[in-house]
Amino acid sequence: MALMEFKSTVWYDPLNTFATWQATGVLGEHPCNFKGVECDMRRMRIKYVDISGCQLRGIVPSVLGNITLAWGFNLSHNEFIGTIPRGFGRMPNLKYLDLSNNFLTGKFTVLFI
Repeated sequence: MALMEFKSTVWYDPLNTFATWQATGVLGEHPCNFKGVECDMRRMRIKYVDISGCQLRGIVPSVLGNITLAWGFNLSHNEFIGTIPRGFGRMPNLKYLDLSNNFLTGKFTVLFI
């Protein structure tokens, strides 16, 4: 699951943003229960992820591009490092992407335009 892989690339989470992001157990029945994740409840599909301002440190993996039905991600105001993942370019429904105020490098591919 893409969100769990994303969680595994974050090594600093001082506000316990990912406390509800569990693969198993009481809170682990569906990603729609994760803090910062908004879903289309009729289809039980992720449509928006907002973990802005959570002081997270880590990398943003390309696997997030596998959440193809999502229309938006707000990962701003954290301390993510590395390159902007090309996986975002594989998301046909992506309308909103905020990666500002991180330490990411690279360029948006033509797939974003």
